[in-house]
Amino acid sequence: MDYNLEIQKLLLKKEEAYLPNDKINFIKQAIAIAAGHNDVQWSFDLRCELIEEEACTTRYTETIPAFAWLLDAYDSDPDLFDIDYIISRYRWVINQMFRNVGVSVAQIQEIFVDYKLRLQKHGYSLRSFYSAKADFGFFLDNMEIVQENIELRDKYQANSFDYWINELYVNIEYVLRKNNTDYALQLEKEIAESDLEFVYYPFAVYTSLMRHFTRRKKYNEAHKYFLKAENCLTRLENDQSTIPQIGCLIYFLSIKDKKKAWHFFEKYINWTIDADDCTITFFSIDILNLLREKQTKVLNVSPQLPWYRSDNTYNTTDLYNYYYNLAHDMVHRFDERNGNNIFSKRLEQYKDRCSNWFKSFLVRIFKRK
Repeated sequence: MDYNLEIQKLLLKKEEAYLPNDKINFIKQAIAIAAGHNDVQWSFDLRCELIEEEACTTRYTETIPAFAWLLDAYDSDPDLFDIDYIISRYRWVINQMFRNVGVSVAQIQEIFVDYKLRLQKHGYSLRSFYSAKADFGFFLDNMEIVQENIELRDKYQANSFDYWINELYVNIEYVLRKNNTDYALQLEKEIAESDLEFVYYPFAVYTSLMRHFTRRKKYNEAHKYFLKAENCLTRLENDQSTIPQIGCLIYFLSIKDKKKAWHFFEKYINWTIDADDCTITFFSIDILNLLREKQTKVLNVSPQLPWYRSDNTYNTTDLYNYYYNLAHDMVHRFDERNGNNIFSKRLEQYKDRCSNWFKSFLVRIFKRK
């Protein structure tokens, strides 16, 4: 059989597949065939597809080596490949790199330098470069870095891949971190008034607003944005990259609707298998409040989860200890890598919230007496 036909058949199977992992496996088979026939063009195009499919998961294990291959292929023969795709995905790849605790800050800075040079070399504006730097500022919880790079970003004309909705999300997240709620709500109206087919960023914005109000114990306002986020989630059915936001939803539900929180936990916990370092760290912190109450739960989950039991019966204390220890280990590794204590503070803030909840509980009990 002609190898081109074999590849095309695999791509048809990929289109018919339902789960992201199945789609990725078909693409990897096609890449192996292309490599076996030294077909560089197929190898390039298939790796682009691989990157797009893995963007809908919680990991980037295939993306990083695939993107490195694309860069090498382009550098070896620039006339053969399209630089637009590489440049348009570079910023996303940078985000994945600083979410990996095994990548040093020095390596991250080298990647930023390379990205900036490539943008300049090929005639793109530096708007996406400063957007990426602002993302890194959020990751470090350094609002001075975020503000500086948002201001620099806005001095440059937008490239074709600089989406306004992405930048609006960044602006809203920034003003929320600065506790400027009124301005954030003003910016959010731009989303409500727009007809958007791509709902990931509205979902992320609504989740951020829900989290903001939840932390301030304004639960009616938080519930309003929970409902908006939940509505978006129904249109992101197979997009596993939503797990960081789903963790936030579970935290809110653990306060207001534990039954539904457990439904979300059971429905989405399998998506955390092989999740990137940052995702599993913050997801673990967000679900601790749900697991804190001692009880026995029957859960139908994947055998691939480290704590899986064949009888499907789980002690929540065991689950709490597993995710707390995981989070505790990861936050210290991130802080050591980053040279600060930002991640540890987030875990401590969770403990403080739990302590405050317990104190409020005792007050209510004694008032009844």
